[in-house]
Amino acid sequence: MRGLALLFFFLLSTMNLLASGEWTGKWIWDSGEESPVNYYLYVRKTFDLPSVPSTAPVKVCADSRYKLFVNGRYVGRGPVRSDPRWQYYDTYDLAAHLKTGKNVIAALVHHYGTGTFAYIQGRGAFLLDGYACCGTQSIQLCTDESWKVMPARAWFRELPRMDVQLGFNEVYDANKAPDNWTEVSYDDSAWANARVIGPVGIGPWKTLVLREIPHLCECEIFPVAVYEIGVAHASGLTLPEDNKAPIAFIMSHEKKEGVQSPRELVLNPMSLCKRPTIDDLLKSTSFDCTARPQAYPGNKYKGVCTVKPPSTHKSTYMVLDFGREVTGYPRIRIRASKGGVVDIGYGELLINGKVDPNRAGVNYADRYIMKHGAQVWETFDKRAFRYMELDFRDCPGPVVIEAVSLVFSTYPVKWRGQFECSDSRLNKIWAVGAYTVQLNMEDAYTDCPWRERAQWWGDARVEAMTNYYAFGDLHLIRQGIRQIGQSQKEDGITACFWPGTYDNPIPAFSLYWVMSLWDYYLFSGDSAFVSEMFPKVQKLLEWFEAHEDEYNLLSDLPHWNFIDWTNTNLKGTVTAHNCLYYRALQDASALARAAGDPVSARRYYKKAKAIKEAINLRLFDQKRCVYPEYFSKQDNAFSEAISQMPNGLACAYGIASPDNCEKILRKALDPSENMIPAGAFYAYYFLEALFENGLCREALDYIRSNYGKMLDAGATTLWEHWGNDNSLCHGWSSAPTSHLPKYVLGVCPIEPGFKRTRISPDPGDLDWARGTVPTPHGEIKTHWSKSQHRFTLTVEIPSGILAEVILPVNISGAVDVRINGSKILPSGVNASDLGLAKPTYLITKAGKYQFEVNI
Repeated sequence: MRGLALLFFFLLSTMNLLASGEWTGKWIWDSGEESPVNYYLYVRKTFDLPSVPSTAPVKVCADSRYKLFVNGRYVGRGPVRSDPRWQYYDTYDLAAHLKTGKNVIAALVHHYGTGTFAYIQGRGAFLLDGYACCGTQSIQLCTDESWKVMPARAWFRELPRMDVQLGFNEVYDANKAPDNWTEVSYDDSAWANARVIGPVGIGPWKTLVLREIPHLCECEIFPVAVYEIGVAHASGLTLPEDNKAPIAFIMSHEKKEGVQSPRELVLNPMSLCKRPTIDDLLKSTSFDCTARPQAYPGNKYKGVCTVKPPSTHKSTYMVLDFGREVTGYPRIRIRASKGGVVDIGYGELLINGKVDPNRAGVNYADRYIMKHGAQVWETFDKRAFRYMELDFRDCPGPVVIEAVSLVFSTYPVKWRGQFECSDSRLNKIWAVGAYTVQLNMEDAYTDCPWRERAQWWGDARVEAMTNYYAFGDLHLIRQGIRQIGQSQKEDGITACFWPGTYDNPIPAFSLYWVMSLWDYYLFSGDSAFVSEMFPKVQKLLEWFEAHEDEYNLLSDLPHWNFIDWTNTNLKGTVTAHNCLYYRALQDASALARAAGDPVSARRYYKKAKAIKEAINLRLFDQKRCVYPEYFSKQDNAFSEAISQMPNGLACAYGIASPDNCEKILRKALDPSENMIPAGAFYAYYFLEALFENGLCREALDYIRSNYGKMLDAGATTLWEHWGNDNSLCHGWSSAPTSHLPKYVLGVCPIEPGFKRTRISPDPGDLDWARGTVPTPHGEIKTHWSKSQHRFTLTVEIPSGILAEVILPVNISGAVDVRINGSKILPSGVNASDLGLAKPTYLITKAGKYQFEVNI
């Protein structure tokens, strides 16, 4: 994966000249509507080359998305989700795909025609610009009126959207698709010539921006088991064409040992047509047939499964288990007769042994209509699921299923970070959290990979922290911070997610955006980006300042005052808002210094100090020794309700006094206090409060209990809520993956870019822990163990880092510290005085060091 990343940035640097040059290619489309809804278009261009080119760099973009092919070979897909005012484009070098003589560039373009939570509506368009360098000749490869276009009628257009956040289901009729249209040999003479929309610079894509993240990884994976097979017949009210007589099937393994499933059940067909339904009927589904043969790992499906027509009015279904939640592009390889239908439904879990493709109100299913012979189909857009259900209907003859797979696709992360300790439960939670975030890293940080796929910024901040410790990527979060900045309105507020179509900001998410910029600077050291973003930070904080009351506290904020799902009835002067405001101002002060603005730095520091005092004066209930949810000026009273959210923030950020912190957190952990618990999102901040205040044992127990329950229920990714009632893959729930290495290993940057790093392990109730933390300078590795009378810490520090090592023992007692086996300080290690009652050292030279403390 490191090699892929290096290759990407090499290609990025070699294309700088192309990126900065003039554009010759024109935006093109067909002669139909400007913004047709759910419209697919084929585009292609044949051309001759005198020789194999040494290089053939091209720039590619589309509205809304494209798949690119050269001489029948798949090249890539894009573009990155964008604000069209700053539209991202992609770059490729096509030389490896080109040959002497006739060549073809082809693309399939999907225009949404409506906004989603990841797309701002524009108009249908495709753009390609580049050249092929053949010796001394440079042959232009640019879109213009000579390109050929044809509507891709194999995709049905008149379909419902999966939900308000996503795009459309896919219904594909293979009989309407031109065979081999991406090949040179295909005759496109009957296709129309493209219509030129205009040159680069026309609206809505005013500025084209070179893609700043690598292309997503793509690799084919296969199910690990066939969970269930059976026969079904329709239940519910459907249109006549959806109420045909499908099939039963025989499943044969490679040794021809047949497993037949003859029994019947009632099953709703996964029909995607717009049809009237009777809700009770649609939910009246029963099962009386199960068979669970194991699928072979790897590509062992070839020639394994044959579907044969049974009696009338029946269909055959099979449920496949991919072993854990996955995301990517479903793919089927079959041999069949013309006209058969397979409906494909997706689910994170099974309900009564089947996939519910309408779970949580998401119409999560696709349909493929078979042609005659061998065929392969892959969805154009991504899906995410653990279980896939295939419902075969109306098949006039046997269907041979050669393979069912998924082109797994996420951001190309490398698992540079590691965490392992003496508690296997914590180890699994750490790994599951990292994998959860990987599935939510695509062309943006997303809340979940199936229901919304939106770059919600509250989610993104937690996910980015997980990324810093698990993967160490800096590019995706930088892009996201920039995009939220692009969403800023004239009054200064930013969107809760962007790009997308939803106009209801969440003020707390805007404050997380400021905090995210500081997080990024701390982990990257990228001061140039801070300087770029800082004017937007200033404008945002002006918006918040305009909503301060006479006590300098935020009150009666407009828009959606969301903090966590467990405390939604907020009004007046909300405590959590003001705690976040305090933290954002602290971060803004540090960002101002990085941006070379000492005046703003001092101003934000003073304002933060005043707000802290106001919070303790106006929002702390001394009688109950807690921070209530809010203070209502109308009622002149605190809220009766108290929760872990504002109290956790006050303790995490040093707003509460040290004495009050312990009292507050003990109350928060005591069920008899009836404090509203944090949800899986705000557990990040509540855990931060516990760890920051020395309650490591309690924090570890909290993780074991709350996150462990998900694992006990069979979770392979972490859930949106503590229960499995909604999304089962939500990156905002990944707090342990960043907190365990930060606090148990004790590794965190204290100066930007890890220039100065603190290693201060907190063992809690663990016997040992080890791990790796990625940095821009390389990996920091640590390993500690403890016994009744000895604590041993081994660290490996790369070049470019000063490391403060704080040993977790109290020096008030007799302490014998040896470094590399000696009481004499080795070269590169100095004793340090940070005013702590613990042995503290500063490592100034890269290397491996072992600290042994005899107590």
